[in-house]
Amino acid sequence: MDETLLKLRVLTRAEVTLAKANARRIAARSRLYVIALGMVLITVVMFNFAAFEYISTQMSNAMAALTIAIVNGLLAMLLLYMATRIRPGPEEEMVREIRELEINFNHETLLGDQISIAGNEGASGENYFLATREGDGQEIISARLKRE
Repeated sequence: MDETLLKLRVLTRAEVTLAKANARRIAARSRLYVIALGMVLITVVMFNFAAFEYISTQMSNAMAALTIAIVNGLLAMLLLYMATRIRPGPEEEMVREIRELEINFNHETLLGDQISIAGNEGASGENYFLATREGDGQEIISARLKRE
């Protein structure tokens, strides 16, 4: 098989794998967000009502409502910050490295040795990607991905 065609197949597989991983992560995240939001909504309403009733015995109704609103706002900002901290997993990072190596490497030499990238499908449905230097066979990046 032509080396350029093989490299394009590997690049295509990497892009498809990244798109599938991204879609799985978004779907899982969305399902959990919907379930969590429903439960949190009920909990927050009940907690706010109980807190308002308790605080209103010690201060005016307006001050009690303001206090509860401030606490709710701070908690919401904390949760939003935590949601933005979710990062891709190690499988996706390996595929990104392979993709970046293939895209940024203009099929020229790296330290005098040609880089080759090969991809195979294993018997158990796993994809193996391997980048090596042709001069000495030294492994640069190796990734084993399992299809779901």
